[in-house]
Amino acid sequence: MTCELPFKDLVPAAKLIASVIYILSAIVASVGNTISLVILFQRSQRSSKSNKILTSLAISDCLVGFVCFPLAALILNLKDLRCTPIFLAYVFASIWLTGCSTCSVSFISYDRYIALTKYARYDEILTDCKIYSVVSLYGVLMLAFSSFCLAEPLVYYFGSPLIIIGSVITLCTCYYFVWKAFQQSEARIREISNTNNDAKTKRRHKRAHRLARKVLNLIAFYLAFYVPTLFFVVLSLIQAAKPKVISADFLSYTYYIMSYVGLSNSCCNPFIYLWRDREFRADFERLFWRRSGNIGRVNRMTHRTNDTTMATSSL
Repeated sequence: MTCELPFKDLVPAAKLIASVIYILSAIVASVGNTISLVILFQRSQRSSKSNKILTSLAISDCLVGFVCFPLAALILNLKDLRCTPIFLAYVFASIWLTGCSTCSVSFISYDRYIALTKYARYDEILTDCKIYSVVSLYGVLMLAFSSFCLAEPLVYYFGSPLIIIGSVITLCTCYYFVWKAFQQSEARIREISNTNNDAKTKRRHKRAHRLARKVLNLIAFYLAFYVPTLFFVVLSLIQAAKPKVISADFLSYTYYIMSYVGLSNSCCNPFIYLWRDREFRADFERLFWRRSGNIGRVNRMTHRTNDTTMATSSL
């Protein structure tokens, strides 16, 4: 695979602005997902099956912040073809990690769909062994595909657009099924509220309902980032067929924008899914104040959590 730098024609001011944006995004993605991983590895979070899948998403998004964004910023400021290894490393990492992120979001969608539609058999359908096997499988498959993209240019030029198109179709399908299950969950909650079901059943349904809502938001954000990338794929195909219709300079600037958009979804997951979770925020505060030695704050927060739990149990 040859090295064709899409950023080489950018003016110096555009390179500077792009470099700053990439560096800031690297900080947000790496720090946000690293903190998320620290919390997800806490004992209180490890028991959740959903969090095991979220951990795989946080790992891939964290590596995007540590690897892909810095490599993109470095490519922007290199002027000769000696950047070939760096550019290949960027292509390899971006395809592998963004592919793993898409697979993780799809797997999370499946997890929420099962929790909403077949909650009685949820633990039977999604065992820990199945979760680890699926996560390992798509990680290895995306790793193999990234390697093939470097070894064979045809795989890169034709396979990469297919991956983007497939990601958009997959996420749209996931959104439809989770949204359908979400609507059924709302009807079930209304039905439960009109009956004398126990409080534990109500809380379980409401929690599954809230998690499904967050999954819908997560899919929507990923689609918002992937659809512009799909637009660039269409422009590339048009430019390859009719070079006079779309100039190479315009395509260069479009690539700069779309490549950033395609990676920047890694900055959003901690804020969309994890930080909006009450238990996750409580574990973060507990860990932060414990490290700072503020024992009184921990005790007050623990008492407040216990009081809330007792009040909820009494409903």
